[in-house]
Amino acid sequence: MKIHEYQAKAILKRHGVPVPRGEVASTAADAREIAHRLGGSVVVVKAQIHAGGRGKGGGVKLARSADDAERIARAVEGSRFPSSMPAEVERIDEEAALLRAADLIGQLGDPHYIRKANALYHEFEEAGLNRQLGYDSPADIVHKYPQFYWNSVAPYIQSAIRYLNVTANGRQWIANLHSNVFRAEREVNLSGPER
Repeated sequence: MKIHEYQAKAILKRHGVPVPRGEVASTAADAREIAHRLGGSVVVVKAQIHAGGRGKGGGVKLARSADDAERIARAVEGSRFPSSMPAEVERIDEEAALLRAADLIGQLGDPHYIRKANALYHEFEEAGLNRQLGYDSPADIVHKYPQFYWNSVAPYIQSAIRYLNVTANGRQWIANLHSNVFRAEREVNLSGPER
């Protein structure tokens, strides 16, 4: 059964189990209103996703004011990937863009990323991404990786790449990103599942 945390809390509450107060926000403005209504000195803003690894959906953040809750919710929403809008059309603030880029670079810059195709395929399946990305098997992750990187990822990480280029460690992450693309293009037999 796949349910969100807020749905599970509602079920528990119906059966008399105490749960923390909370509401679901659909927009950053909703998050601001809810934080104001809940009051207190701190509220928790959580991304709601079915698949494990809430960090991939924006994480869990503490907000110390209603304005802070709105800012965090906007950043969480901006970190969603793949976005439904092209990079040149989508308008998100720099904080959200850098959060999304950091997550993408952290995952795709892993030197073992391509070798993890089997696990990635099953993770993507849980999140409903395989159909969206056109993957029918783990081998598709490897074979379609260069196209995926250049068309779907690269446009979203350019500002972060500029920051990474400042340090030797950052340049290593950039090299890892491009190494995975090269490996998928040239060394398919060393990369992971074959067709």
